[in-house]
Order: sequence, then structure tokens, then C-alpha cells
Amino acid sequence: MNTEPPTGDDLTRMLVSMKTNVLERAADVPRRRRGHRFGIAFGLVALLGVGTAGGGVAFGLIPSPFEGIAQSEPTVVESTEPAPTPSATAAPAPSAPPAAEPDYSPPLSALPMDCTTLASESSLTSLLRAPELPVLSTRLHTVEKAGSMEAGVLSCSWDSDGDAASASLAVGVSPDTATGGERIAEQRTAGASDQGVGDASTVQCVAEQMSCRGNVVVGDYWIEYSYRESPTLNAGIVALLTEQIGRMAEVARAQEPQAAWEMPEAGAKWVATGDCSTLLTTVPMSTLVESPAMADVGIDSVYEAGPDGTSVNLGSAYHCTWSTPETDAVPYERIDVGVDPGGRWAFDARSVGFAGTDTYSVRTEEPIDVAGAQDATLRCEQIEMEACGIDVLVDDSWLQIGFESGFDRDQAPLLVAVAESLIAARG
Repeated sequence: MNTEPPTGDDLTRMLVSMKTNVLERAADVPRRRRGHRFGIAFGLVALLGVGTAGGGVAFGLIPSPFEGIAQSEPTVVESTEPAPTPSATAAPAPSAPPAAEPDYSPPLSALPMDCTTLASESSLTSLLRAPELPVLSTRLHTVEKAGSMEAGVLSCSWDSDGDAASASLAVGVSPDTATGGERIAEQRTAGASDQGVGDASTVQCVAEQMSCRGNVVVGDYWIEYSYRESPTLNAGIVALLTEQIGRMAEVARAQEPQAAWEMPEAGAKWVATGDCSTLLTTVPMSTLVESPAMADVGIDSVYEAGPDGTSVNLGSAYHCTWSTPETDAVPYERIDVGVDPGGRWAFDARSVGFAGTDTYSVRTEEPIDVAGAQDATLRCEQIEMEACGIDVLVDDSWLQIGFESGFDRDQAPLLVAVAESLIAARG
């Protein structure tokens, strides 16, 4: 069987035959609407006009060139329900961090070394033949000493004793260069000599007193010192002293200061709000100590540079005195109160090495009740006569009452009354 599509004359004859069949069937069909006949006639004209090849394609006898092209499937768009918007919920409030425990550790000196290291690094033996640190220099006696340490001061003193001569050097190294600069300016105005060491310096020597005192500002530090030489103080010794202080200044210059001490928060209650007239009692002082001539307003105690050269730098500590006129014969001539705000660390260390007996004195310590205080003790020292005072811990602060006033053990209740009145006045 021939399956090839017709071509040439065969194709023409086939088309004529198909035309004839179509016309014959059209004659048998009943008359229809005019518009429909026009459609048939138009279709025949179109069929006859396509030509041989075009007609073959139109009737499927010749394969269409478009049959092999795949048609893309229509894209189906699926609608999705919008995701529900989550409702806002309040975040839980963060819990407050626990309050930090107060730090009661001893303060660090600004200069990051101890007295032994300072002596070694500066070759102290060039000035003192056999320097020794006195044992008493490490004991914490007073609020003034504690305040000096809280201010970052390193206090050192060395003694050197020989058969024919003795000498001593006391040095205080402080980060308070502003005060050091003021002190140097004041001493220069008063006629002190420029020692020529550090960044700025002065020195004053008095041969009759066999002593020298001086100040040096170097880098981040103020060095205050005092020196004594016996039996004589001559120019050669002063030259050795200048060299020694110069070496200490350069040792200090190379050191980065350590972190400053931070007062416990409770101690702020006892920070001085002015001079000693603002340190009040609820009962007049004259009544408390049973001395009508006693002043009812305290005055500031003025401290000259002590043997360690540093007592003028008290940090936050202060010392107040209530007194009577010197001419009055009264039971108590004065009462002293020292305050170290936030000095709980010092209160805890105050009695280390205190109680006991030595060649010079008998020292005792015992607890005592003071209303409103965290702790309190009665300390007494007897040399020729007994002298007592009380240490009080309140609001993490150290109060010393009566230590320089000549009270004995039997008069301790008066000191307690003063302490309780001071505490009540602070609220």
C-alpha cells in the first residue's frame, strides 16, 4: 500500500474531486440563512486559493512544521492564606542585678611598690648605712593614718643607728601632684632652695636642728620627705641626701599609678560637709562631758607634717577638737574626734599588734556597747598614766573618740555618750 502523500497531477485531481463532492452535498442541504451560506462560500474560496502545497497542509496531508513545538502548560497560581500576625506579648521585665558586696579590702598605694622595694631600687644604703623599717611604722593607730592610705599615699621611714652617728629618713609618696605643686610654690616664696631634682622641688635644711625637709613633684607623684642626721648635718650629707631623693624621684617617674581606693557607699554619710562646726551632737558637748566651759562647736585640728612626712594628706579623714579656755580649771580640757568615712577596713585592722606589754607601756582592748553602732571597743594604754579612747564602727565608717584627751577607763561612759550623740545627730 502506497502511504506517500499525493503530489503533482494526483494532488490536483484529488482536490477537484473533493470540490465536486462538497458542491453536491451543498445542493441537497435546505436553504439556510444568508449569512451562513456566505460563510460556506468563503470557506470554499479560501480552500481553492491555498494552492497545492498549502492545501495539503490545511487538510493534514502534509505534516505541519509547527507540530513538533511543545506548548507550555498554563501557569497555575495558587492562592495562599496570609500567615496570621502573631500578637505582641510583653517581654518579662529583666530582674535587677544583685547589689555588689562592699569592698572592705585595704587601699593600694598609688606607687606600685612597698617601702623595701623603694629602698632597694633607689640604693638607699648610699645615704643610710644600715636602713631599718621600724616595726611601729606598719601599725595602724589613727584615722589620719588610714585617711592617708586611702588617698594613695605610701609612707615609709627608715632608721640607721651607729656607734657614733644616727640618721633617719621619712618619705611619703602621693598621687596628689596639685597639692605638691602648691606646697613647692609656697616654700619658694618663703625662701626655700630649689633642690634640682624631679620636675620641680624645694628643700629647707636647718643645721642647728640637724634636719632637712623637702618636696618633689615628678611625673604622677608628689614626694614629701624629712631627714635627720646626728650629731652633725653638713654640706656633704646634704649633697648625699639630694642624690638619694633624686634617685627616688626617677624610680617613681617610671611607675604607672595603681587604681584609687573607692569608699563604700554607706561611708558617704560621714563625709565632711564643711569644717568641724558641721560635726554636730544632739546634746551640747559641754553637757556630755560635764564641763560647762567646754566649747559646743568643734574646730578643725591643724596637722603639720609629721615624722613620716605625710600626715598633712588625710584623704577624706578629718579630726575635730572641742576644748576649754586654757585658764579654766575644768575636769576635761579637750575632747578629740577623728572620722574616717568608709574606713571599715581600717577599723578591722586598727588593733593588730596593739594589746600587750612592752618596755614602755601596757595596752588593753575590750568590747563596749554604743547605741546605733555596728561595733565598738575601748582601748587603753598606760605609760606613766592611763589614757583611753573608744573606736566606733558606724555606717562602715571609723570614729575615734577621746584618744588624745586624757580620759581614763572610769570615764569611758562619757566617751560612749559623745559617740551616741554624734551618731544620733547624723540620723
